Amino acid sequence: MSFGISTKADYGVVLMTALAENAKGSPLSLRAISKHKRLPYSFLAQIVRHLKQARLVVSKEGLGGGYALARKSNTITLKEIVEILDGPIAIAPCTRDGRACPTQHICGTKSEWEKLKTNISDLLGDTTLADIIKSSS
Repeated sequence: MSFGISTKADYGVVLMTALAENAKGSPLSLRAISKHKRLPYSFLAQIVRHLKQARLVVSKEGLGGGYALARKSNTITLKEIVEILDGPIAIAPCTRDGRACPTQHICGTKSEWEKLKTNISDLLGDTTLADIIKSSS
């Protein structure tokens, strides 16, 4: 993962939010989402494959087909989406899971980076798609 939210994860959250906003729950086409949100279709197609593989979205083929959430919007967190698309949250190289820091004894910042990583991870884990929809309306 890069250190920050990637464009891929950002677009993934926008895509998932568009699906969550669909009150009917009927499938939405990627073309419609791409046009409405002004996001590149080909990139959304790559992103949705990951989300489908992770079982966050389901697809329907044919006329009236498209994508829908696999679960209720209040059960899907931003942390899930980000980690599916970017991997584990990391603030600095030394905060990647299981990574030893060869300069920890002279640097002294790892514990602060770990606290920040925990705070961000907790915030993303506590924020659902339903929360995003509520705050934008």
